Amino acid sequence: ALSAFPALLFIGTGISLSNSLAVLAALCGFKLSFRRTPKFARAATGESPASAGSPYALAGDASLLLELALMLYALWGAWLAWHSQRELCVYMLIYALSFATLVGWSLREQWALRLNARRTKPAQNPRQLPLN
Repeated sequence: ALSAFPALLFIGTGISLSNSLAVLAALCGFKLSFRRTPKFARAATGESPASAGSPYALAGDASLLLELALMLYALWGAWLAWHSQRELCVYMLIYALSFATLVGWSLREQWALRLNARRTKPAQNPRQLPLN
C-alpha cells in the first residue's frame, strides 16, 4: 500500500487543474458537459482504451496545453528555488512531475488514437453508397 503513495501523490496533485476549472465553472454559473471517461474491458487484451478502437474514446482538449504550461512553470520555479531557497525545490519538482505525468498520459492516449485511426478505415455511411 505504501508503494502506491508516489502514484497517488503525482496523480492527486496533477488533477488539481481539472478540479480548479470545474470549481471555477460552477462558481461562475457555466454549464459544462460531463465528459465521462469510457470504461473498457482491458484485462484480457492489455490494450489501452484508445488502442481498443472504440468510438467512445475521448479526444484531447485544451487542458493538455494548460497542464504543459503548469509543468514548465513548476520547473522554472524549481530552478529559481535551487538558486535561492533549495528546500522549496522538492515541492516544485513534485508539481512538475505531477503535471508531467498527466501530460504524458494524455499524449500517449492521443498518439494511440491517431495510430488507431490510421490503421482502421472509416465506416462508409449507408446513405453515401452508390446505387447500382
